[in-house]
Amino acid sequence: MTFAVAAFLSIIFALSFRLSGVVNVCGRVVTICRSAAATFFDAQQSDVQREQAARAAARALLRSLLEIAARIAGAALPPAAAAWLLNLFGVLSLGDVLARLQTWPLILMGAVAMLVVFMIGK
Repeated sequence: MTFAVAAFLSIIFALSFRLSGVVNVCGRVVTICRSAAATFFDAQQSDVQREQAARAAARALLRSLLEIAARIAGAALPPAAAAWLLNLFGVLSLGDVLARLQTWPLILMGAVAMLVVFMIGK
């Protein structure tokens, strides 16, 4: 029973992670970095323009970092809430579920679940 619940929580996390939009934000980060690098290596730009572009990219990257962290925390809420409720109602011990989540079979299953969820979404 504990294994099934832990597997279910892994799948819930994979789905909520996919729905959180973290991948889209990461794509935006790559675009910001490419644009900043192109501006930095452009011989036509003055030093002031390069510095302004670097500062703007740094601000955008910091905002993206905070957004990614918030989205990951949001993705972790549904499985955490489900585990907490199961513990609250005495169905399963939270310690047992967390111990089961740290075993290799569930780590591998969680990785496969993440891959499947992202492949289906494309």
